[in-house]
This record gives sequence, structure tokens and C-alpha cells, in this order.
Amino acid sequence: MRHEAVQKLLAPLASLGRMALTNYLMQTVIILTLSNLLDWPGRVHVSTQMIAAAAILLLQIICSTLILKRFRMGPVEYLWRLGTYGRKCMVKQQ
Repeated sequence: MRHEAVQKLLAPLASLGRMALTNYLMQTVIILTLSNLLDWPGRVHVSTQMIAAAAILLLQIICSTLILKRFRMGPVEYLWRLGTYGRKCMVKQQ
């Protein structure tokens, strides 16, 4: 982790972690939707499911990075803090 090359390689995962709750819920919704619509357990090979999961993860990394360039946190994280603190918190980046 101390090498600059490793840090650059793993940097996109930071945005994924900052929006962990949003990404977890969205991943669940996407996988359940695809599973129910396409009847995955019975029809789609496990290797295809793994490729789809990797594609979803890549899409989430890209979306998380774009969202966090404009906002301090993800939408579900904002709602979580709103419920926790009982007041609005700063959302825009400074």
C-alpha cells in the first residue's frame, strides 16, 4: 500500500467505499431485478453471472467517482445522516 503504483491502482475503490451503503443497495436491486427478469439461477451459467457482477461493480466505481466529484456523499449516505443527526448536512463539495 505504500507504493505509489499500488495506490493509483486502488484509488478508484475509495469512492466505492465512500458510497458503500448506496452501492450495496443498488447492487442488490440490480442483481435481484436481473435475476427475476431473466430467470438467472436456472438459465444463465455461473461464469456469465460473474462477468455481469464484475460489470456492475465497474459501473458502480465509475458512477461513484462521478457523483463524489460533485457531492460530498452518496444519496443514501445523505439520508442516513439526515436521519441520524435530524438536520440537513452539507452536500456540495467545497
